[in-house]
Amino acid sequence: MTRPSLLVALIVIGCAGCSESPGKKGLAAALSMTAPSATPSTPAAAAAPALTLTGITLSRATVELVVGSSETLSVTAQYSDGSSSRVAATGTSSNQNIASPDAFGVIRAVAKGTATVTATAGSASASATVTVSDPR
Repeated sequence: MTRPSLLVALIVIGCAGCSESPGKKGLAAALSMTAPSATPSTPAAAAAPALTLTGITLSRATVELVVGSSETLSVTAQYSDGSSSRVAATGTSSNQNIASPDAFGVIRAVAKGTATVTATAGSASASATVTVSDPR
């Protein structure tokens, strides 16, 4: 394998005001450098298959709250290669007047009753039952 040439330059410096050509009185130098022995490049690896979202889970399936309190649930996504990671999800409630989720996974207990809170990430969703009681 030949080494690629990185730089080839010819530098000629003449003397100002000299009537002779720079090649006779000036300095001429040629510089050539080659790369150190390089490892031959390997063919590009085949692109890894894209991960597919296979489902999501909530950190809790049931939540019991008192009116005025809140609870934060986390969402974990599972992927086709068996890996998982925490993800952001949108949250909805079957009854916002009882349990109201926000964009950060916080569920606020609004009034006594039961509601289903559903988190959605991509095409997957998971639900938790939220039971809200009156303060004692």
